[in-house]
Amino acid sequence: MSLAIPKFPAADEAARPVGAKPVWRQRLASLLQLVAWAGVAVALASHRASDPGFTTSGDGSAVLNVLGRPGVWLSDVLLFVFGASAGWLPVVGLLQTAAAKAHPTLFGVISLPALIGKDRELAQTLAGWHGDLAWALIALVGVHAAAALWHHYGRRDDVLRSMSPFGTRARTT
Repeated sequence: MSLAIPKFPAADEAARPVGAKPVWRQRLASLLQLVAWAGVAVALASHRASDPGFTTSGDGSAVLNVLGRPGVWLSDVLLFVFGASAGWLPVVGLLQTAAAKAHPTLFGVISLPALIGKDRELAQTLAGWHGDLAWALIALVGVHAAAALWHHYGRRDDVLRSMSPFGTRARTT
């Protein structure tokens, strides 16, 4: 014998189209994305080479990154993997969004100034550039990973181990 519990949709869910997310979920997701984006921006803006991170051991002074050690590691890994593009790829995306929309917003929450006017052709061109740059970065990361694996398994040297933030460092002889 099974007990069937009737489901009563909320009033706002009945008016919403099938497959559409509730508004509160969209706003919560936008807010979380905004917080994550702001955290990354603050970590990158306050990055200092003297802080101990993924690629550096630091100089022994206090951590200067606004977000502390997590911010140091986040900014260091982003700059290590993406290099200077950690800064300019979002700018291309922002320009593409401004060209595609009359009133661009950041994650649907904060209104952004329209740096350029709405232009469909320019938006398509910038979207292409943004996609090409993203694929170029992915390829760069793939080549970097392949080179690290070649050093580890092909040459059998300690390059991969020396790059690891965990475990033992390379032997110096």
